[in-house]
Amino acid sequence: MRTWVQFFAMLYGLGLVGLAIRGVFLPPPWFFLLGAVVFVVPLGYLLTWIGDLLARHPGLEIDLVANSGFLNPSRRETDVAVLLARPRRGPLIVRKLTDYTLHLYAASTYLEQHDAIGDPTALDQHPLIGYISDILYAPELRYLEELPIAASPRLRSTSINAQHQMVASGNGLGILPRFIGSNDPTLVNILPELSIRRSFWLVTHRETHSFPPVTAFRNWLVSLVSEKRELLCAKGQ
Repeated sequence: MRTWVQFFAMLYGLGLVGLAIRGVFLPPPWFFLLGAVVFVVPLGYLLTWIGDLLARHPGLEIDLVANSGFLNPSRRETDVAVLLARPRRGPLIVRKLTDYTLHLYAASTYLEQHDAIGDPTALDQHPLIGYISDILYAPELRYLEELPIAASPRLRSTSINAQHQMVASGNGLGILPRFIGSNDPTLVNILPELSIRRSFWLVTHRETHSFPPVTAFRNWLVSLVSEKRELLCAKGQ
């Protein structure tokens, strides 16, 4: 008898892309996944290696879907979640997935048209790009409060992808995760000594933690993040 399993991995608020995965689960050696998997992922670069997961499970089918909802693993709205803050209660199994760093970036074209930025005191002379402070859904997104910048963002968006596009288009300076900023060859890390550190937490519900599809996806994600650590954190951090 076939059983459908649905799980969601949510990398809290840094761009929302989903993966729907369908397949069949049979006892070894015929191991395929059965279920629908929606993966809301801010780490867009992970999609570069999603083919590896397909290769391991030839029965998988993957659809990209958009999802901007907030899902609660405690209420079984998700079976897998990746969050900015560690949950403190609920029937959950929690482990740190990885640390990651954020840095200040500007487009090379922007820097060519403006005076050199030699120290943090010069930052207030440039338009900043960031989040809308009144509707932040996580305190971990209050990046600017940790940097020596007095000015508030003049260009604001709830989407880190929109912020990335505004920075890359030469509209100002912005704080971006390393896995976004350093993957864009048009961007320059301004004042590399300024950095912010955050963590991603991998969360599963106790009742579904050991389900084969959940285990397969979780193991793939943990292995990939470990392998690509240099994309997440600057050396020495």
